[in-house]
Amino acid sequence: MQVMNPRCAALDLGLKALIAGETDAERLADLAHPRLQVKRERLVEVLHGRLTLQQRRLLAMYLKLIETIDQLLGYLSWRDSKAAILLFNRNKDFSKVLSTISEVVRAHRNFQKDEGNRGETAFRYAFRHKDDAAKLLHLSVIVFDIPSPAGHAQAMD
Repeated sequence: MQVMNPRCAALDLGLKALIAGETDAERLADLAHPRLQVKRERLVEVLHGRLTLQQRRLLAMYLKLIETIDQLLGYLSWRDSKAAILLFNRNKDFSKVLSTISEVVRAHRNFQKDEGNRGETAFRYAFRHKDDAAKLLHLSVIVFDIPSPAGHAQAMD
């Protein structure tokens, strides 16, 4: 079992609250880690505003991608050298999803290097093994767009 850093846990709670629709800046500020080096008043000021439904969906997808990478790295043994994540997108803005995947993947603590794209919807990265920093794993992220049925998209917005 992996123990989460308390700062990461607080960030995770805050992100999940935003995704769930929490808009009260005071409540969101309460989720911040006590050792955060920002005054609470400034944090409340920054947290005012609204996330659109689309932004919430993208944020949820990014958080899920990081969780999936963590889970996958936990499953791989030292002998494994290649793995893949298939990501199915139901968001409207597929181009936005594609353009930000690398940023999200690069933020992972085990990320080593970008090994380039394989077309417009396939990305390849090198990660350090969770138990051996000298061992590299090659991870492909392949993204598929799943269009909404006609009429269904309007009902959701």
